[in-house]
Amino acid sequence: MGKLAKTISYIDKALASIEIPVIFITELGIISVLLYGAINRYFIHGAFPQEAELAWIFHIWLVFIGGSLVLRGGDHPFVGIIRDKKGKLYKTIMILFCIIFSAIMLYYTIDYYGVYSIQKTTFLRLPKSILYAAMILGFTFIIIRYTIKIILLHKPLEVSK
Repeated sequence: MGKLAKTISYIDKALASIEIPVIFITELGIISVLLYGAINRYFIHGAFPQEAELAWIFHIWLVFIGGSLVLRGGDHPFVGIIRDKKGKLYKTIMILFCIIFSAIMLYYTIDYYGVYSIQKTTFLRLPKSILYAAMILGFTFIIIRYTIKIILLHKPLEVSK
């Protein structure tokens, strides 16, 4: 395995070592919050106003980090059948479009991050920057994964996952 292949493999494994635990924790968090909310509502007849807010926080982290992990496995935002019938140029353009979109979103999320840290969630009074940190991390990982996809598209390497 060449130096580039080793570097790509190392980056891929480093990202996955962050993504997989975050996804596991957020999935477990969503299930726990919703289960507790259902038990509390229907059996105990109590209130759990933090339910929606907690599920929302877990869901946002799951979406942005999970989006990056999906890219590790293969297809993501465009239809595989159409993409496979086109050549490398089409694939490269689509990937570059996704990188540009992710970079724009990352730029504006970072630019407004100070505003989000002032805002608080309704019940838990957590800074909303917790939510936007998921976007920053997710879009950063997505850009890295798309960059790896372009490299592998134009210079196929034997990279183990």
